[in-house]
Amino acid sequence: MPRPVYASSSWVCVVNPGPTTLEQLRELVAEAYDIGLERLKRRQNGTTP
Repeated sequence: MPRPVYASSSWVCVVNPGPTTLEQLRELVAEAYDIGLERLKRRQNGTTP
C-alpha cells in the first residue's frame, strides 16, 4: 500500500504480505527500480527534473 510518508522517501509498505499481494509488490518494486534508474541517469548527465 503506498503511504504518503513513505512515498516521499521512495519506500513502500506491505501490511499483509501473502500470495494475493505478491503481484502488486512485484509491480511496485519494478516501478521503484525504474524510477531509481532514471534518477541515476539524470545525476550522471548532470540534469535535474
